[in-house]
Amino acid sequence: MIKNILILFFCFFSYSLAAQQIPTFNSYMFNNFLLNPAAGATKNYVDLKLGNKRQWSGIEGSPQVYYLSCNMPIHWKENKRFLPRQYHGIGGYVNAEQAGIFQKITLFLSYSYHLSLGKINGEPVRASLGISAGVHNLSLNTSKIRLANPLDNAILGSTNAFAPDADLGIWIYHQKFYLGISAKHIASPKINFANENELVRHYFFTGGYRLQITSQEIDVIPSFLLKGTNFRDIQVNLSVLFRFKDQIWFGASYKLKESTAILLGFNMAQLAEITYAYESLQSGLQQVSTGSHEFMLAFKIGNYKHRKRSKPEIPLFE
Repeated sequence: MIKNILILFFCFFSYSLAAQQIPTFNSYMFNNFLLNPAAGATKNYVDLKLGNKRQWSGIEGSPQVYYLSCNMPIHWKENKRFLPRQYHGIGGYVNAEQAGIFQKITLFLSYSYHLSLGKINGEPVRASLGISAGVHNLSLNTSKIRLANPLDNAILGSTNAFAPDADLGIWIYHQKFYLGISAKHIASPKINFANENELVRHYFFTGGYRLQITSQEIDVIPSFLLKGTNFRDIQVNLSVLFRFKDQIWFGASYKLKESTAILLGFNMAQLAEITYAYESLQSGLQQVSTGSHEFMLAFKIGNYKHRKRSKPEIPLFE
């Protein structure tokens, strides 16, 4: 089984690995499920998250993203404090993106299958395979357009289009680390919007590791995210978080040759979390923009049943 998973993993990675048809966040490590369907249902409760990113604040019509995601394991084990060796997971998310007069809404449902590969230091190592499918809706808000000629051909034709799509991912995880690879827009769907437009296939490779500096006190969690459409245009994100007593954390994220972000957050009794990220710009945009802002609110529905044994959320794997 391990051999088959590794073969599939490297076949995935042999494809090209940066482009921006897909919104990504500096706080990506808090919700890998948005980029990889196999990263869902890794926690023994209902994981509900709401997020918002306002990019290039201060510029009229700058991109904004809102999302709602939810995932959970499905198993019929009497002792639900522990996840079984094999189980299924379900989930879904909805994104609403807006940039100027353009709006895109994405609705996806996901399924994942999880199995145990063994143990390291008494903690299980698991692998999961996930798939998600849904639809994109791209629309144009013509009421925001001011033209000298109302019949200008630039806005004639379709101003609302749909396209089905699917994502695929692999996730390997443990109490101290995670590693995943995924592909989005795997069928490269086409949207007939004024003329035919293709949603280019994107690849994501991510990982993280939790270092305990002092017992149950301080954790240092470095992570990375590589994304792209080919090997020549890979975007690299490097991050590190410092987490204190599983209650408060801060850190930084660096997007190679583009921007730097700071992250802050706190945990409320293992039932909810709030995270904020501020991204400063290194390009000419800094002259007209105050940067980008991200907010995320997470609810751990059902975690009250066993929160006394909960472990640090990044990564938290039963």
